[in-house]
Amino acid sequence: MTWPFIDIQGLEKRFGAVRAVQPCDLGIGSGEFFSLLGPSGCGKTTLLRMIGGLESPSGGKVFIDGSDVTRLPAHRRPTNMVFQSYAIFPHLTVGENIAYGLARRRPTPAERDAAVQRMLELIHLPGFADRRPDQLSGGQLQRVALARALVLKPKVLLLDEPLAALDKKLRENMQLELRRLQREVGITFILVTHDQEEALTLSDRIAVMQEGRVLQCSSPRELYERPTSHAVAAFVGEMNFLPARVTRANGNSVLLEVAGLGPLAVPPAACALAAGDAVTLALRPERLAIRPAREGQPIFEVRESTYFGNRTLYQVAGGGLAEPLAVFHANDLERADAVFEPGVRVGLTADAAAAVILPA
Repeated sequence: MTWPFIDIQGLEKRFGAVRAVQPCDLGIGSGEFFSLLGPSGCGKTTLLRMIGGLESPSGGKVFIDGSDVTRLPAHRRPTNMVFQSYAIFPHLTVGENIAYGLARRRPTPAERDAAVQRMLELIHLPGFADRRPDQLSGGQLQRVALARALVLKPKVLLLDEPLAALDKKLRENMQLELRRLQREVGITFILVTHDQEEALTLSDRIAVMQEGRVLQCSSPRELYERPTSHAVAAFVGEMNFLPARVTRANGNSVLLEVAGLGPLAVPPAACALAAGDAVTLALRPERLAIRPAREGQPIFEVRESTYFGNRTLYQVAGGGLAEPLAVFHANDLERADAVFEPGVRVGLTADAAAAVILPA
C-alpha cells in the first residue's frame, strides 16, 4: 500500500459553537501541487493553518512523511508558509530577508551567502541581494517571500492566497513562476485560493470546500468536466442547469428528455437511475453550439451578448426554459452569419457526451 506523504485524518476545527472545518480526510502526495479551493469563509485557510501548525485542531490528526505532527508547533514541522501580505521586513535588504530564517541554524557567512545566491538564481533575481524592498515591484516582492520560505528547505510549502494582491497580468505571470518553482524544487505545494482559474491552471489535484466541508477532491480536468454535485458544478466555471427526466437508463448511456433541448443520450450517472426519474442536466456554455434557427426545431432568442475577443458569451432564452442559457461561441470575423445580435431567433445544439447528470 502506498501511503500519502501528507495524511489528514478526521481533522476538524471548532470556534465555540461554530465548526469552521468539518472532519475531513485528505491524502496529498510527495511533490504534488495541491489546491484548496472555495469561497471566503469556507474553512480552507483554517485547514491550511492546521497543516502548518499555526492553528490547533479540535480533533483528528496530521501526518507528514509518516510522522504524527498534530501537536508539534509550527517551527518543528517540515513546513513553511507564504502569506498574501508577503510579510517582507522593510528595514532589511532582499538578501537579509531571504537569510532571516537561517539565523537559528547558525550558518557561516559563506554558507549563508551561498544559500541566498541560490535562492536569487531560483527566483530569477540575481544581483538583487542589496536592493531594498521599496525598490521592488509586487511580483518581485512575492518572489522574495517565496525564496525566504524555500531557503529553509521545507518538505511542504503552504501558500495562503499568495497572488491575491497582484493585478491580473502580473498574477498570470506569477502563476507560471509558481508552477516552475514547484517543479524545480520538487516539494509538495499546498495552495489556498478562491480563484477557480488559478486552481485549474496550477494544480495536480484540487479539493473544493464549502461551509467547512470538502465536497470533491479531483484532478482539474475531472473537477471541471465531471463535477459530482450541484455546488461544485456551480462554483467551478460557468454552468447551465436544465431540468430533465429519464426516459431510459442502461449501463452505457442514459436517454433524457431535456427541457428546451428535447431528447439527449448522455453518459451514465454515478447513481442508479430509472425511467421517470427527475434529474438536473449540467452543461458548460462551451458545450452548446448556437446557430441560425430552423423550422421544426426548438427556437430561442438572443437576449444579451458579451464580447470577449476570441469568443462571445450569449444569453439565450425561450424553448420552454424558465432561465436563460449561457452559450460561448468562437468569433469568426470572416463570417457575417456567425454574429448573433440581441433579438435574433436562433437554435442550439448540445454536446451530449459532455453533459453531467446531477440530482434534481
